[in-house]
Amino acid sequence: MLIGLGLAGALLHSMLKLRLGIPGHAAIFWLVPILVGRGLAPMPVAGAVATTSLGVGLLAFGGLGAHWPLAASFGTFWLVGPFLDLFVFSFERDAARPRLTGRWAWVLLPIAGLVGNLAHLVLKVIFGAMFAHPAGWLFELATYTAFGLAAGFIAYAVLVPFGCRRTAQ
Repeated sequence: MLIGLGLAGALLHSMLKLRLGIPGHAAIFWLVPILVGRGLAPMPVAGAVATTSLGVGLLAFGGLGAHWPLAASFGTFWLVGPFLDLFVFSFERDAARPRLTGRWAWVLLPIAGLVGNLAHLVLKVIFGAMFAHPAGWLFELATYTAFGLAAGFIAYAVLVPFGCRRTAQ
């Protein structure tokens, strides 16, 4: 399931190019399947598995940026998974804390989306693959934040039929 969702994210990211000129908007394509997989899979490394599949899929489908080194491009997507796993682990390590798919999912999934998309932005800056948008860095931060939250809310809407609103796990 995680591999399939990672490949779905890669396919969506590679094939649906909106060219909006808004930084971070592609998260609604590639991050939603990763968050859904992370919400459904009980394993502690589910994010890393899904983003590994995403990275390999992006390599196969040609969805990685051509204007910067391939390893850096792959890394900015792949390393989001461990960030998500650490975030989720901080909430799910004991029964007294809220679960990503429990009654607080409507809050935690958007925050996970925010963490994922901001991790992607930070990794792009670290790898030197980020170029300032003409509107400036504050604009980039705002749009990555907005689309990360949007990806989390979309993932929540997808997970509701799978029992995302359950109050007891």
